[in-house]
Amino acid sequence: MALSSRRRTRMVVIENFGSCNMRCSYCFPEHMWSRQGHSAVMSKDTLRGTLEVAFDTPETGPVDVRFAGGEPLLAGRDWLETAFAITREVAGRHGKRFTLSLQTNATLVTPELARLLAEHDVRIGVSLDGDASINEATRGDTDRTLAGFHLLTEAYGHVPGVIVTVTRANATRMHEVVGYLDSLGVALFRANQMGATASWNVALAPRAEEWAAARQALIEEMAARAGQIMELNLSQAVLKLVSSLFGGQSPFASPRGCCAMRCPAGTELLYFDRKGGAYPCPRTNVTATGKVAGYADTDFDERWDEMLGELDTAMEVPGTCAACPANVVCDYGCHAFNVAEGNFFEVNCDATKAFFGWMMEHPEQLARVFLLSQRRAEQRARGDWNSPRAAPLPNAAVSTLAGDIGTRLLDHLARPDLNPDLLPQRFGWHEDRVPLLQITRRRLGAPPSPSPLEGK
Repeated sequence: MALSSRRRTRMVVIENFGSCNMRCSYCFPEHMWSRQGHSAVMSKDTLRGTLEVAFDTPETGPVDVRFAGGEPLLAGRDWLETAFAITREVAGRHGKRFTLSLQTNATLVTPELARLLAEHDVRIGVSLDGDASINEATRGDTDRTLAGFHLLTEAYGHVPGVIVTVTRANATRMHEVVGYLDSLGVALFRANQMGATASWNVALAPRAEEWAAARQALIEEMAARAGQIMELNLSQAVLKLVSSLFGGQSPFASPRGCCAMRCPAGTELLYFDRKGGAYPCPRTNVTATGKVAGYADTDFDERWDEMLGELDTAMEVPGTCAACPANVVCDYGCHAFNVAEGNFFEVNCDATKAFFGWMMEHPEQLARVFLLSQRRAEQRARGDWNSPRAAPLPNAAVSTLAGDIGTRLLDHLARPDLNPDLLPQRFGWHEDRVPLLQITRRRLGAPPSPSPLEGK
């Protein structure tokens, strides 16, 4: 296999089990499972083949091998233990370092499984949308999730990370969500915008006002809790803002990650479904056309490079984005969802403009989050899980940085290449942009009542 000239794998996501034991109301991989069949584990030969592709990279840093689903723990303890050994073998043959990670609903965690994961230093993320009053409306099985969460905490000696999917059930209750996660001892979590991938989950997709309110609440909570708990996506957004305002860095050049203008899909990130089909990222499995090749295809790299060229064109900076003052804080959103039907791009764009207006009036909150994010990044780089996370920031440092941010934002608005008239423009919500896909299995129902921002 001729090595792709641009593939520099830093993460490979492997769908080791093609289904899930839960029926979350918003789950987008349902479309892929309905095409492929349900309840099947990836064969060990397929796993080995996908890892051969992933580790065949000139990237010199460690490759994160992330098991996902579906629910990856459905593969069972024995499969996982063998998979870790295969990963070590293939990585060693290629002379590569690696890390292991896994995203789970935690309902299947046992004491033995938790110990296995801890022994192999598998980085764990648990999916949890809030307390039972929220989580039962979107995910269900809250008691079992928390039982697994606590078993993992005991085995690892520290609390796992959490992914929160922001829906209409929790978007306007984000203060409560952060307080609840803090009470569990969570140090770091992600809050990801839900996209309306089909007509059967559209009722839960947050509208722009709700998504903006969620982001504002997250900033307020991080600032008020002095670093006790941090949300990663907005921490990165604030770091990007400061880098753009103070360092002259293009807002489209950072941050690294899924919501960068040129995201790592296909270059630093690969995704393999349980049959060995290769995609540029996990979210591109929403449609059958997202698959690029099979891991064993002899022309894999030729097809991969062709796909990368198409992605580069698709991810070029739109003229309106380049001229929008909110671009210094815009995460642009997920490209796979942006190009799909469902209002994902429109909701995120409208929310970002509203969020930018809020930021202009709250420079002190931004200053606090920036300084707290820097401190947390230093702790994570040291692998320091035991130092106190919450500590007061020097008032003088906060005040000085807040003043500078406020001044730089005003200067930013006055730039001749930006058009402030774009800020009040809104796409709005369009029901006809939601795909009319049939539900294949019964899901949890939507929340019994709309959020307080309904119709605004």
